[in-house]
Amino acid sequence: MKQLHHLISLALCIFCISSDIVAQVNGILKDSLSDNPVEFANVAVLNLKDSSFVRGAASDSTGFFSVKNIKDGEYLLRVSSIGYMVKTIRFVHSGKTDLGSIPLKPSATDLKAINVTAERPMLYADGEKVYYSVEDDPSVQTSTAADALQNAPGVEVDMEGNVSIRGAGSVDIWIDDKPSKMSGENLKMFLKTLPASAINRIEVITNPSSRYATASDAVINIVTNNKIKKNNFFGFGLNASSQPNAMPWLSYVWANDKMSFSVYAAGSLSNRRSKGTYSEVSLKDTEDNSKDTVFREDSKSSRENKFYSGNLFMNFDYNIDASNTFSVWSMISGMSPVTNSETTLDRYDFDPYAFNRYESKFEYKDVYIRGNINMDYRHRFKKKGNIIFSLGMNRNNSYNNETDIRRYLNDNPTYENINRQSEEHGNGYGLDFSTRYIYPYSKRGEISCGISMDYSQHNSSTLDQDFDSVRMDYLLTDNLRSYDLDYQTKSANAYFNWKYNINDFSIQLSAGATLNGTDFKEGNSFFLDDTSFVSLDLNPSLHLSYSTKNMHNFRFSYSLKNTAPSFSQLSTFKSYSTDSYSVGNRDLKSHISNRVELNWSKYAKSGSYFSMDAFYKNSSNEISYISDYEYDELLMRYVSFSMPYNLGSSYSYGLNANLSLRFGSYLNVSLFGNVQHNSYSIESYNNHPATSADKVSYYVSARMWTKIAEKYRLTLSANYSSPSLWSIFNSRNGGYYVNCGASADLLKGRLAIYVNVNDLFNTRESISGSTNPYYITNSHNKPVSRFISAGLTLKFGKIELEHKNMRGKIYSDMNMQQE
Repeated sequence: MKQLHHLISLALCIFCISSDIVAQVNGILKDSLSDNPVEFANVAVLNLKDSSFVRGAASDSTGFFSVKNIKDGEYLLRVSSIGYMVKTIRFVHSGKTDLGSIPLKPSATDLKAINVTAERPMLYADGEKVYYSVEDDPSVQTSTAADALQNAPGVEVDMEGNVSIRGAGSVDIWIDDKPSKMSGENLKMFLKTLPASAINRIEVITNPSSRYATASDAVINIVTNNKIKKNNFFGFGLNASSQPNAMPWLSYVWANDKMSFSVYAAGSLSNRRSKGTYSEVSLKDTEDNSKDTVFREDSKSSRENKFYSGNLFMNFDYNIDASNTFSVWSMISGMSPVTNSETTLDRYDFDPYAFNRYESKFEYKDVYIRGNINMDYRHRFKKKGNIIFSLGMNRNNSYNNETDIRRYLNDNPTYENINRQSEEHGNGYGLDFSTRYIYPYSKRGEISCGISMDYSQHNSSTLDQDFDSVRMDYLLTDNLRSYDLDYQTKSANAYFNWKYNINDFSIQLSAGATLNGTDFKEGNSFFLDDTSFVSLDLNPSLHLSYSTKNMHNFRFSYSLKNTAPSFSQLSTFKSYSTDSYSVGNRDLKSHISNRVELNWSKYAKSGSYFSMDAFYKNSSNEISYISDYEYDELLMRYVSFSMPYNLGSSYSYGLNANLSLRFGSYLNVSLFGNVQHNSYSIESYNNHPATSADKVSYYVSARMWTKIAEKYRLTLSANYSSPSLWSIFNSRNGGYYVNCGASADLLKGRLAIYVNVNDLFNTRESISGSTNPYYITNSHNKPVSRFISAGLTLKFGKIELEHKNMRGKIYSDMNMQQE
């Protein structure tokens, strides 16, 4: 019996081995000119009938590839590799198929008489940008845009969907060379549901030129794919978590060679809870040059945040002819956050001495609806150059309601119980127009320029009312906290960009200017501010890059930004809450910053890379809000207030290191580290003496994923950050968290599922504080950070059309040059 068991086991092993040998398609990829092997190329077996994906593989260092577990039948073999033309072969498979040597023809990109024949890796740099070619990365084709962003150098997406570069969150997301114009939660939903197979490439700009006209430190441009074939696509899915959270979505695309139409709808429902503590201490100077305490507050609170949102995206593209393209993109989005909190607070007043304790219940409800429509027209001249016209319109309406009920537990004539309701109604609209022109004036040089104009108008009315215990309704108007706001903003931006290439060296000079105008009126029966402001922002920059044949990249960039204060920072209207107020500062000056970056990167054809960045940034007339205290004549007690100041200067410098190792399409390990020194020094303000602060902080993260049997993927990520100083008086804690997950791609790409565990050890928390010598605060908030999330996606029809979902189409400069 034992011998029989061994024989059966041996027979099964032989059968499995023979099946693995027979059911496969083999071949060798070679350069048609040099006859050298083409390594790390993407090989895909497609169904002959509808070109749907069956299985894929990557060639090894000898050019050999093997696609296993293929059933008998007729198929298409599609081979793609950076630097080579895509090759498609029709074949009949039966058992084991050997396609022999397959020659690949090197591609030559004609940039209007600029002939470039070069093999670029999955990652490469040029000028101010670092490019990540998503469509040439087989490891992310069944993932989402959020997963693809993780593979872009220096970019991270945390478990909440927040995007950061080098551990900092000052990042603008652009879609197809245009600002996304999506709110925070809608943008997160977009990145979590947009399939990575819809993306052509991701461009990372860490020191953006005037072309982008942004105040952020970095821009990420997601360029979607624009290759379509005649057919239909329908997909839907559901993402959910134990927070709880649910995010259903569906999409439909119809397209042929000249037109395409797509509809995408998504919704989100979530409920998150957290607990926290907060303390603040206000101080004042005494006659003996010491400090005395004015008051101290300590509170504990529990909070519940519910969030409801929905989005509807529609897109229509029409290729009029080879030289003209027209597209219309529209979006309707709505959201309604609801917040409920309960707080217990102890307050100690020392002048005169008094102790108060109160319990409060706070409820906030908001409804916000926004609609956008954008129309783009592109014309390509027969000889040289391209021009793009874009027109956009938007409309928004909002309503929010706050209810604050406060009950004091001891008698004190200074404070009274509160039962107050605040309502705010707002509406506005905006118009924008832009045009860009790209002209390759010689074999090596190119110039581009553009202008854009924006106009927006906003009106809002805030009504605060106290509860009338006689009529049992909110009828008693609080004139101090009720006010009206009307403002109009106008801006005109112009930029000029010159780029010149000398072999592998490129130089780019950019200059831009933005003229801003604001008219606003804000007031009530106590305060009024009716003012107009005009400002001019300047943004010149220089970018140099050099690439060697063995894929070393060197980059240098410098930019100067001159940013005027906003109207809210300049307004002298006092906006009161229950126990404090905020006010602007008419004496503010424009904020000026200089930024320098040096980068060395080594890229490999497989997608592995190592890069190091050194950066330095200094700022003068930096604008920051300072919290202080004073005795308020209207409230007849000490209150805190917030006011912006030009706080002297600041500088920061540091190093970033990024290592990503790819082992075929089955294993990836990424490591990122950052260390930087931040320093702030301010002059005297509001009769307070000068002060300074500085701190060294660091951040490290690691991420690994591996594929098993081509269908299954396991992911593990972790990071740690040290305590850091993010403004003159404000610091935040360090911490770490670990995430893990698994996903599967089934039914020939028609079904995708995933399960993730976020913050495996439940360590995430937020601790921040202010070290202002006159106003010290400490805050500790602990959310429910460990949760399980899962998702399911079903796709029908032409999967290649999936890339048309949710995109307001406009060709980027590089797309137009490579056509």
